[in-house]
Amino acid sequence: MSSKKFKMATEKDLDFIFKRMTDLKDIFSHIRKDYLQRMIDDNLVIFEKGVVIVFQKYVKAVRLGTVLAPKGSYMLHQLINTSPKSGYAHQIIEKFCHGRTVFLNVKADNYQAIKFYKRNRFRKVGDIAWKNNTIKGLVLCRRVTINNLIRSKKHGSGLPRRRKKH
Repeated sequence: MSSKKFKMATEKDLDFIFKRMTDLKDIFSHIRKDYLQRMIDDNLVIFEKGVVIVFQKYVKAVRLGTVLAPKGSYMLHQLINTSPKSGYAHQIIEKFCHGRTVFLNVKADNYQAIKFYKRNRFRKVGDIAWKNNTIKGLVLCRRVTINNLIRSKKHGSGLPRRRKKH
């Protein structure tokens, strides 16, 4: 992923981002500062317009609960909008997903996040569970398809528009 396309988080952003995550303990209770530091050091944290995305690109196929994420797909680990209701999260997720297949896991009872992801064209593709199956979750995905690329023509996909069938 080109760091020119996104504003990537830096060492200076670490404390701010970690504080926002700890403010949301019920969602991000598992996040440790050293993990976040490593992800920033590896250039895997976007921090643009107050939106934080922690991600990785899979170099091999990976099992996510009942789903196999293929090599080359992306995993969105965490997303935080430090300016709720600003519309920035939608803008940044659109930019992030453009031309990529993106997977994410979300707790089944995190209804606000599930609603946001569904509004942003993620679909449930499987199930996952944590802590000996005591915490249920969903695997969501936004796949790259010809229709997605045509819909995002304004982003310069380079593909001709499909003709409508009459």
